[in-house]
Amino acid sequence: MSEYIEYTIKIKDEKSTLSEKEFTYEPLLLSKDNEQLKQEVYGLEYRFKSDNPGQESPEITVTAKMVWQS
Repeated sequence: MSEYIEYTIKIKDEKSTLSEKEFTYEPLLLSKDNEQLKQEVYGLEYRFKSDNPGQESPEITVTAKMVWQS
């Protein structure tokens, strides 16, 4: 049986949304202390702010689900 975690990072404000879907076969800690996740969030936030100059504080969400396949 294989399993993976699918997670989505979504950044939005009143006018725009940017999201990115990722997959990992390793355990995923949904925490601000997770350096790998933090880097991915900050990278996407940088792209969002580059495309939407002047936006100060967009909403950032990270959702995840585990998928089991047999």
